[in-house]
Amino acid sequence: MNQEYINVNQLDYKITNRGLNFLIDNNIIRAKHEGKKILLCKNDLKKHEAWEMKLSREYFTVKQLWKYLGIKNLENKRLTYVYYKNLTLLAEEGLIHIKTLKYPLLTLDNKEYQKASQYVKKSEIINILDKYVSTNEFLRMASIGYSHALEVVNKFNIKKIQFIKKKEFTFYKKEDIKAFLKYREKTVGEKIRLNVADGSLIIKQDTCKILNLNSYNYKKFLEEELLKIHKKAGRNIFFVKEEVLSLKKRIEKMDNSLRLKYYTRNEIFKEYGINVDTIKEDIKTIEVPLLVRGISRYLFNKCLYLKKDIIKEYERRNERLNLYLDRGSIYDNVLYRLEAEGVEFSVHCKETELLWLKFIRSKSTLYGGQNSASKASRVLEYFVATKILAQRLVGKEIFMYSSKELNLMFFNQNTGIHIKKPIYIFLKEFGKGNGYSSCKKSFKLNEINSPYKVESKKKSQVNVYTPEEYKEFFDYISDLAVHKDRAIYSVKGAIDKFVNGNSKNKYYDRYDSVWLYMLVHLNNAWRHWDCTEIPRINFEGTSIEGNIEWLQNNNISMEDAKRIIRKLQMKNLKHSKTGAERYFYCSEQLTLPVAYAAVLCEIRARELNPLSDSLIDFRTKNRVLTSYPYKRFFCDFSKPNLKFSSLKMNRTFITFAFSIINKYKDSAHEIEVLKFIRNHKSIETTNMYIYISQRDIDFLSGQIFTRDYFGFIADGFADILFGTTQDIAERTQQINVIYEKIGKDLRLEGIADVLLYLSKQEHIVKDIIHGLDEEVIHNMYNILNLDMLYSKTSHVQCILSAEDCMYPNRETCIGCPFAIYNFYALSAITERILKHIVSLVDNKETPRYKGDNERDALLFVKDLKLFKEAEAKFGSCIYEFFNMSQEQFESILLQLPSLSQYLPKGREM
Repeated sequence: MNQEYINVNQLDYKITNRGLNFLIDNNIIRAKHEGKKILLCKNDLKKHEAWEMKLSREYFTVKQLWKYLGIKNLENKRLTYVYYKNLTLLAEEGLIHIKTLKYPLLTLDNKEYQKASQYVKKSEIINILDKYVSTNEFLRMASIGYSHALEVVNKFNIKKIQFIKKKEFTFYKKEDIKAFLKYREKTVGEKIRLNVADGSLIIKQDTCKILNLNSYNYKKFLEEELLKIHKKAGRNIFFVKEEVLSLKKRIEKMDNSLRLKYYTRNEIFKEYGINVDTIKEDIKTIEVPLLVRGISRYLFNKCLYLKKDIIKEYERRNERLNLYLDRGSIYDNVLYRLEAEGVEFSVHCKETELLWLKFIRSKSTLYGGQNSASKASRVLEYFVATKILAQRLVGKEIFMYSSKELNLMFFNQNTGIHIKKPIYIFLKEFGKGNGYSSCKKSFKLNEINSPYKVESKKKSQVNVYTPEEYKEFFDYISDLAVHKDRAIYSVKGAIDKFVNGNSKNKYYDRYDSVWLYMLVHLNNAWRHWDCTEIPRINFEGTSIEGNIEWLQNNNISMEDAKRIIRKLQMKNLKHSKTGAERYFYCSEQLTLPVAYAAVLCEIRARELNPLSDSLIDFRTKNRVLTSYPYKRFFCDFSKPNLKFSSLKMNRTFITFAFSIINKYKDSAHEIEVLKFIRNHKSIETTNMYIYISQRDIDFLSGQIFTRDYFGFIADGFADILFGTTQDIAERTQQINVIYEKIGKDLRLEGIADVLLYLSKQEHIVKDIIHGLDEEVIHNMYNILNLDMLYSKTSHVQCILSAEDCMYPNRETCIGCPFAIYNFYALSAITERILKHIVSLVDNKETPRYKGDNERDALLFVKDLKLFKEAEAKFGSCIYEFFNMSQEQFESILLQLPSLSQYLPKGREM
């Protein structure tokens, strides 16, 4: 086969004569001469080029190696000689291999290769750097200094490689370092054991670790001879390994046996939700055996509880829980519990049983309370009384016993007051013959020991706060500077903890709830439960945003605060005990504090308890205000010895009201006012009066009695007594706007005559008021504010007496020109307006007398005018009384038929 040759001068690289001769002389490349030309075998040349390229890929030149390791100053020949000498030492140790070529690499276009003859294999260097780490990395791994590292290397025979005798180019074997670190982590006992030749022994520290012993239990194990020391070496104690492992098996066996038969208190709580301290039944317990005390399950447990007994207790509680589930009325609940617990009357007392159950049914029907706790208490009272009756009445009916016998059986010191009371009332009604007249009785009620007389003797007088003390509370509780930031910080902290997964209760001081709770007490004579029952609100119609960050960076305006108060006032509230209506009042001084507290409570409820119906949440059973949040709230109170009490504040509120009313009017009507404030069926007024100065009356009446009146008479009183609050032009403009609005909504072309008629009526009443003596007006205004003027309708008062009533045959005061309206009268006014609307729509379909249509249309305009006057004072929030928006209501008005055909024109009305 003919070989192709190439002229040496045609190569892309230059080969020295010496190198060329070496390649030819050693038969690496074949050559031939043609004159002065030297021709080289092209095939041999390619093979050699490939060999040189492969060598350059697999090997470092010495200079390349130093650069790879980061060594500088390679131009100094003396240093490079020293460096190379270190390489030869490594080669002698077999760590690396140095390859020496007889000739340089000639075909690579790189001068470095053409001068180098010594090469080091790249894979060997990479392998070393993979298995070894630099000095700095060693120091970092071991967290030690360089001098300490040198001691460790010598002591623990950590292998090292030094490319140059400098720490930067010294590398340490990873496996040796890891072995050192692992050894270092061992306990003193483990290190000693490694150095002990006898493998059958185990040191104290290892023994305690295997058996889960702390120092106390270790001593106990020695005292009880569960462990025996085999030998001591200095401070080190050794045990026989086989004995320790055998003891470990005994512990595991006992642990398995205990897990099958017994619970710990934590397991009982997790599985059944039962706190063992509340268990009153006999539960078999054993002390935690010493052998297993080191196991985590038994830590902090003194006793173990028999599973079988705990399961029985759980089932018993479930059965009892079913007894307390609400079954409907009080009567239904009592009947269910009697049946569930097998309570039966004697066969000789069946008439008593029928009469008693009839009595409970009648009381159940009359009960109107909304408080579930109060209802449950009443159910328990009747149930226990029934049980006592069934146990003690054996031989004959209750009405066959004499008074003396009944006193011995029921009305004695051994019978609880809550048992005596219902039985006494039952006998009292029996004695009156209320449905029991067919039964002849053998007892006399006046000879029976009344539980009410005994109680009244023992009952101590309830103290009240003085006006000065009330004002101390008022000033502190209403202070925005004190409470606003604290409440915001408290709510933000609780929300942050909840969002981050922490417990909602942990360190949460309920500041927002306590603040609102206290504020409610300052203006409302409500019981504790009712003060905690403040309905949720929305922020519609305000600029308030529903997040804590907004409240941190913004202030609530007075306008928005008033809207929040109106939202609370329009809620349908009931007294928990009586079921009667209750009305939320907030004085002007408390408007901003109440708004802030309510908004904070709403923001917190949305984040932490969105299903809650109430703003206030103390997170305690029966909504009890505990000592920690109370102390936190009153921490800066200037009178630390003056303690807040809901009951005492309630009594104070009523006492103040009674005393203020007494100053202005001496009549039985004052009792009715107080009953309205508290919604009691009856109120004990004995010793209720206290002296209050005129200055205190002026302040307290503003906190106790609402001033939310509207209408031209209320404005007239204010103008006469305090001066005109608006100039005439402004007031006239406001009236014109109201009239224009009514006309626009109803499309009344002839509305001028109607409004003129209404205006004339108003002027007549105003003239009457202006004709009165100023002292009479002042007194009448005060009585108005105390809600003591004559009225036939709730939340409406009349400046005339009952004898002087202009419309004695009318059932309602609404629409009367002498009426003054309270904010809550809007409920009845809006209801009348809606009825008018229905009537007007029906008129379209059903023919009626002209006089009826005229009367209905006139009354409609009157009521609508009243509503629009209220809107001018209270704002658009009052449309919520309609349960619709302003736009929806006005849309309905626009769809009504024109009233012009019904309204009288051009004559007196």
